[in-house]
Amino acid sequence: MINIKNNLGQAMIWAVVAIAIIGVIILFFAVNRKEATVTTSKDTTIQLDLKQCVSKATGLRADALLERGGFGSGISFLYKGKNISFLCYTEGFYKPCVQQHSLLVREVTSSFKGALRSEIEECFSEAIYDLQRRNIAVEEGALSYSVELIPGSIRIAITKSLILRSNDQTQTIKGFIIDVQHPAYELVSVAAEIASQEAKFCNFEVNGYSLLHPELSVVVDRFDGVKAYTLVDKKTEKKMQFAIRGCAIPAGL
Repeated sequence: MINIKNNLGQAMIWAVVAIAIIGVIILFFAVNRKEATVTTSKDTTIQLDLKQCVSKATGLRADALLERGGFGSGISFLYKGKNISFLCYTEGFYKPCVQQHSLLVREVTSSFKGALRSEIEECFSEAIYDLQRRNIAVEEGALSYSVELIPGSIRIAITKSLILRSNDQTQTIKGFIIDVQHPAYELVSVAAEIASQEAKFCNFEVNGYSLLHPELSVVVDRFDGVKAYTLVDKKTEKKMQFAIRGCAIPAGL
C-alpha cells in the first residue's frame, strides 16, 4: 500500500530546497552586481559623429592652407587677394632662387597638424557637450594626434580616451583613425618638384609635365620676376597655389 503522507512530505521538502536555492542565486547576483562595461571595436554614434566632424574640418583646413602655399606665415606674395607662400625665393636679379622648404611634404604636414588642433578640440567639445546635455557623464583624457599625407588621402590618427557613464553602463572610447580623401599629397609633391626645378634651372617645363600628367592642371602667372603657380587636381578640383622668385630680370630689359 502506497504511503501518501510520506510522498507529500518528500514533495514539500524538495519544494523548500528549490525555493532556498533560488533565493541564494538572487542574493548572489544582488551582492555581486557590478556596473556593465562596454568596449566595442565597432563605431558607436559618438565615434561616427566625431569622425564626420574631424573629416569635414580636415578637408576645409587643407583647402585653405594649400591655397596659400601650405603655410600660414613666412615670405609671401599677394596673389588674387591671398598671400601665397614663396617655395623658392631670392632677392635681386639673375640669381637662381633658394628653396625655402627643402622637405616640403614633411613641412606642410607639420604646418597642417598645427593648424588643425583647434578644429579637433572643437569637435570633441561639441560632442561632449551634446552627451552631457543627454545626462551622460563624460570623463575625458588628454588629446594627442598625428597627421600624415598619403597618396589620395590625409590620414588623421587621434588618441583621446572618453569614458561615458549612463545609468548602469559604461562605454570607453580610446581614439580612432580616419583617411580623408584629398589630393594634398599629390599637389604638394608636384609643388616640391617645381621648386626644385626652378632652383636648378630657373624654369619648370609646364607643357611637358602636363602631357605626362593630364590629371593635373598647371598654370603660371608672371609678375615682374615673380611666378605664381596654380596646381589643380582635375578630378576633385582641389588646388594649391604658391610663388617662385628666381633668375629675375630687371624691368625694361
